[in-house]
Parts: sequence; structure tokens; C-alpha cells
Amino acid sequence: MFASHWIIEDILKAAEEKDPKNLASLCRKYAKRYPKDFDIREINKETREFLKSKDSKKLVQIRKKLKALMEARKLESAGGTTLWFGDRRAKGEQKVR
Repeated sequence: MFASHWIIEDILKAAEEKDPKNLASLCRKYAKRYPKDFDIREINKETREFLKSKDSKKLVQIRKKLKALMEARKLESAGGTTLWFGDRRAKGEQKVR
């Protein structure tokens, strides 16, 4: 399963607060929780690189990626043919004719 836009928004808030320790801990936490989510793992890697270099340009790039990712995840979960769950109805519910 992939991280929702709420998770991405949580990381983005930490990045905007400019608290590197909180940002690093959130990225690490969500990378462990969603090991198959390549985007979260990439953000985690970039955050570690930012902490080593303390380059503010990297933080700006991380924020841009998070904003774009958050918008994409909102659209993915909103509808269409690639919904996360195949059917949102309860299993025992019958179709109305």
C-alpha cells in the first residue's frame, strides 16, 4: 500500500517548519511503514542527504517534490480506474436491480 496524501502533508508540514530532526524522524517512520512506496523512500533518502549537507536548496527541492506528490496522491485516491480498493461496498451488501 502507498502512503496517502495525509501522510505526505504531515511530512510537508515538518519540512516547512524547518525542524530537521522532526522531518528526519517522520521520513524514517513513514519509510518503514510503507516499504513499497518508492516516493516515500526517495524523500527519506533526500532528507538524510539534506541533513548531512545542510544545503537549503535541497530542502526547497524536497518541499517541491512533496507538494507535487501530495497533489498526485489526492487525485489517485479521488476516483478513476486506479482506486486503491476495488469495491467500497460492504461484502454482504446486495446489488439493487
